[in-house]
Amino acid sequence: MTKQCLTDQRTNPRCVSSPGTIAGMIRRCLGPASLVLMLTCASCKFAELPEIVDGSADASDVDAFTLPVDAPPPLCDVTPCVVQISAGGAHTCARIDDGTVRCWGLNSFGQGGGGVANAPMDGGVDEYVLPRTYPTPNVVSGLPSANRATVIGAGGAYRSDGVSCAAMNDMQMWCWGIDKSQQLGRGGATRMGDISPAPARPVPAPVASISDVKDISVGVRNACAVFESGSVACWGSDIHGAVGVMPVGNTYGQPQTISIPEQVQRVVMRGQHALALTTSGQVWAWGDNGDGQGAVDPATATFVLPRQVSELVGSYVDVAAGRHFSCAVDATGKVWCWGQGSRGQLGRSATPPARDHQPALVAFPVAGTQIVQISGDEQHMLALTENGAVYEWGKLLAEIEPATVLYTPTQITLPEPATQVSAGFQHSCALLESGAVWCWGNNLDAGLGRGSASPPDVLDPGPVVF
Repeated sequence: MTKQCLTDQRTNPRCVSSPGTIAGMIRRCLGPASLVLMLTCASCKFAELPEIVDGSADASDVDAFTLPVDAPPPLCDVTPCVVQISAGGAHTCARIDDGTVRCWGLNSFGQGGGGVANAPMDGGVDEYVLPRTYPTPNVVSGLPSANRATVIGAGGAYRSDGVSCAAMNDMQMWCWGIDKSQQLGRGGATRMGDISPAPARPVPAPVASISDVKDISVGVRNACAVFESGSVACWGSDIHGAVGVMPVGNTYGQPQTISIPEQVQRVVMRGQHALALTTSGQVWAWGDNGDGQGAVDPATATFVLPRQVSELVGSYVDVAAGRHFSCAVDATGKVWCWGQGSRGQLGRSATPPARDHQPALVAFPVAGTQIVQISGDEQHMLALTENGAVYEWGKLLAEIEPATVLYTPTQITLPEPATQVSAGFQHSCALLESGAVWCWGNNLDAGLGRGSASPPDVLDPGPVVF
């Protein structure tokens, strides 16, 4: 007997009995973790998997072929069916199986995708009347109704920034939110410094001069896109070289092509540095290295141009970046982190180094834990195991100390296995296998999507109210 497996944009792996029928989760029919990792990082592929007596699959006999455009959506037991999440500064967005996008939490710059045009400000900048928050998910208006979102990204600092983006099935990318550093990529001229007053752009508009987008990442004041060709472009604030081009320090309203001599499958932008994962499993870094987050002695404070992180040995299947630290998952499911560690970001011990530019293993409580996906932000990291368990380490809430500093990975209690995790500035979310979304952390701006901003800090995960 054979089974077929597919992946949806590197996340939400599912098993299917045929190209048109979903049968269950990939982890229910695959045994070897190495095979799970291979499939979760192979974007949009089917594979014939010979079944072994114990119900696992033989990774040595995989025949991959291209996923049809009209692949079935992931199986969900709830409505609406969420297929991807992305947490930003104080807001979060979800991609729904009908192709729409919903966002909740802070909307002070229109990052939640809603606002009413009022009157032009001085200088011709449009001013909007904006709901300050969306306590429950808001359907983003202004995206092309004839198209479906295929991948989303949210970014920003806690309350000072906020941007959301979506790539559509026509492979165009649309963004909305704050535009003070031209992070919306709407084609403005290259300039020094930020735009003042900071424009709020709640209505989505396309990123200028790009197409064929297959992956996106939104930072604090910048963003990046990966194209079908495997190339990468970034735009917005180039402080510390985060955009990856010369000269450093400008803000770029037009996407700038990054020089990486390999095809890239994934990019992550956080703080003022970025990581790229190539199709060969190698990791590249550029931007701020003040705490060693580029895996080099911080005496070299900035890498304007991408460099291969040769300190990582072997092949890697996922990467994540926090504000001043970085992590990567190797092909065996182990997690390696480097950079700032004073808040437990490196996940090593109760007596962490203030910073360490050398990649080292994260100390999971159970030996042999296999990780398939990671996500990081300000000072904390999330990890998803092959069995759908979620671990967290680092500092989640700035207002409470030391209760919320987790120096080593701690398992998060959820009602069912997760299929994806996403870390925001001071909050965390998990997409469950039923299609529900649960979040925890800072709720001061209704960022947990529970219908209220009270209580302001919530350490126990709970459901987002759609």
